[in-house]
Amino acid sequence: MKIDLKILKTSETDQFESLISIFHDVFDMQPTEEASTAHLHKLLRRDSFLVMVATADDEVIGGLTIYLLDQYYSEKPLAYIYDFAIMEKYQGKGIGKQLLEFANAYLKKIDVQEAYVAAGQDDENAVYFYRATRPSKEEAVLHFSYEFTKDQPG
Repeated sequence: MKIDLKILKTSETDQFESLISIFHDVFDMQPTEEASTAHLHKLLRRDSFLVMVATADDEVIGGLTIYLLDQYYSEKPLAYIYDFAIMEKYQGKGIGKQLLEFANAYLKKIDVQEAYVAAGQDDENAVYFYRATRPSKEEAVLHFSYEFTKDQPG
């Protein structure tokens, strides 16, 4: 099976929507709302946002999203790999590793200082995968979230 890896262009919102569907399936999440195609197009136009996909026979089978973050400690940006998933039937075939290597090579080429990705400690498959890719370092951190909804007091 031939796997193609690429960074999505502004005009490829249909492939971005396919990837989002994969995220929903793999992460077993039910979205509370859906972003419009126009919004996804706007995201793809940003220099600070990247979507990379793996395709087989012109079908998106996985991918990742990256936010490039300017920082004040250095002139080089940081890269935050926000979502990363491969369709279940294609997992364990090295596609995720190829995609991460593709992303890291691109980030190095554009002079990013460091890329990071979060994985829940209880997500054994994700932790195993990232450890197998030989990261530069691993840190145990806690993430705290603040949701902002219209029906929240204050």
